[in-house]
Amino acid sequence: MNTNYVTTNVRLPKEMLRALKLEAVREDKSVAQLVREAIEQTFGQKERQPSVKQF
Repeated sequence: MNTNYVTTNVRLPKEMLRALKLEAVREDKSVAQLVREAIEQTFGQKERQPSVKQF
């Protein structure tokens, strides 16, 4: 396992977890991988530049 990873807990509604597990099987990926991909889509890549407000 990559040493750059940390473990965390997330509380999800039962139906959301069920849907996530089904999608993981469909895509032949782990639940953790789907969660990482969703976070990257939402927040961007690892080295995202901070946004600068324009006046």
